[in-house]
Amino acid sequence: MTDRPDPDIANTKPASDLAPSASTDTVFPRHIGARIRKFRGLQKISLSELARRSGIAKGTLSKLEAGEGNPTILTLGALARVLHVTPGDFIDADVIPESPDGPVAELQGPGIQMTFIRRATGDTTWNIYDCVVPPMSEPLVSPTHPGKEHLMVLSGRLRAGPVEAPSILEPGEHLVIDGRTPHMYEALGAPCRMLLMMNYAQQEDVPEQLNPEIHPDAQPEMPK
Repeated sequence: MTDRPDPDIANTKPASDLAPSASTDTVFPRHIGARIRKFRGLQKISLSELARRSGIAKGTLSKLEAGEGNPTILTLGALARVLHVTPGDFIDADVIPESPDGPVAELQGPGIQMTFIRRATGDTTWNIYDCVVPPMSEPLVSPTHPGKEHLMVLSGRLRAGPVEAPSILEPGEHLVIDGRTPHMYEALGAPCRMLLMMNYAQQEDVPEQLNPEIHPDAQPEMPK
């Protein structure tokens, strides 16, 4: 199989497969790698098959599972779709490196910086991120994905929403975007900081053993 680049946001310059780590601490990337390996084992698919289904280079996946470098948020999203989990399922705030303000998990765009805050589950699953969108020459256009995005602008001004009908948001304003529709983000004039809350419905077709909270000690047999 020929290595292929990670899926990227349309209309932006390609990003590298692996975003540079914000710290020399290897706890976070190793944890991400272990979680990818675990969910792949629970699905009983090989590394080659995961690469084929996700569109991510097999060499990149091998490095990620070995804990070498931090994945981009788009990489986690692509893997989550194949493994029937959410991007937040790859992250556990209890094991990521500490900062003076508490645990920090830095993920990269392209073009957007995302700090993972929390994953919460109930009737639905929430992944919560603190994001900074810099001014760019072209808007960031996101491919479709499961769930809904709840945006709350904290500072700056943001044009966001469906590509065909975006809205301009001021600080304190909130917008809900259906992930099944191509959508965009554009900081207006200055960097925009926003709270991004990803909401996913429970997937009835996902086997129960895929939930790490139900089977935290599961040790699946790993396909080669």
